[in-house]
Amino acid sequence: MQRMGVSLIIAVIALGFAAAKPTPAHAEFEYCNQSSYYLFTALGHEARDGDIRTEGWWLVRPGECRVVEREPLDGGAYFTYAESHPAHQGGIRTWGGRSRLCTNRGLFTIDEQSNCFGRGFEPREFSRINVGEETSWTTNLTESANFQPEAARHAAAQRLLNELGYNAGSVDGYLGRRTRNAIDSFKDDHDIEDDTIVSNELLDALITQAAENQELSGYQFCNRTDIELYAAMGYTEDDAWRTEGWWALEPGTCTKALNDSLPAEQIYTYAVGYNTTGDPVEFGGDYPLCTGDQAFQIVGNGDCESRGYVTVGFERVETEGRTGWVQEFVLDNGQPRAGMRNMQAEVNGAPTN
Repeated sequence: MQRMGVSLIIAVIALGFAAAKPTPAHAEFEYCNQSSYYLFTALGHEARDGDIRTEGWWLVRPGECRVVEREPLDGGAYFTYAESHPAHQGGIRTWGGRSRLCTNRGLFTIDEQSNCFGRGFEPREFSRINVGEETSWTTNLTESANFQPEAARHAAAQRLLNELGYNAGSVDGYLGRRTRNAIDSFKDDHDIEDDTIVSNELLDALITQAAENQELSGYQFCNRTDIELYAAMGYTEDDAWRTEGWWALEPGTCTKALNDSLPAEQIYTYAVGYNTTGDPVEFGGDYPLCTGDQAFQIVGNGDCESRGYVTVGFERVETEGRTGWVQEFVLDNGQPRAGMRNMQAEVNGAPTN
């Protein structure tokens, strides 16, 4: 799993946790996904000596539960976090809180939680849970519709079918005629013969197709230098400025900053790193926008410093009405240079995240 698109992806929407509860029958910690999204989950635990370990990622289908810790809980605080699969449209949705802990790309176990960015990790905001003397616990991941498990599976099928262009109607968890017709059309198009209306095979085929479609849309940063870079982005949406960062880019890697079609024809970008002598290397321009000194999502521009932010100069990128774009950061004789290419032209598949 490559960054699961897992970065500080645009349009992060905090949907919150349902009340977690003890589960008396087993000694374990489990997540139950009662949302209409495929979710990646992570877990943190504060030991009695105060050290915190974080682990992830576990993928949980809509309507299913997954045990992520099989040992009896030993008291202390646990920290829960989940985010939607990046193949879903509309940006990453998060289920978390206010405890900033470290995560990483792919499977991870991290024992030290200080200075996440400086150590090459990605901080996320976890929700703290005190399990007391309970030896088992379940955290239900819900959304405003408060789906029951079977309805969550139906709603997930509706959501993904709509995102793929099959008209499944409202995302309400009810299998009406329109939803059933959309399911039949998708099954016919993908040679799925499972008799179960909403099977795991169907859901997995839907999320796989959605992920493939996402490859040719969105905005991707690629670091073609030999130093680590941190990138930020700005654009206007609904007549408001929005800036977000930071995406950590190791040398020779790429990451998807936006998964959906581009929200504007002009995207503004900035990246910074440090060379071997400790001098900053900046990829920017003449458009002043607000940034934060750590992970940030800022609505509105101007009065940056009075709001606790920092103004830096962003580069303006004309995306020419395309749905997908790649920006490559390159050093030319030690001088920053940004290259661009149209992601839609990658007929054999876009670069991986």
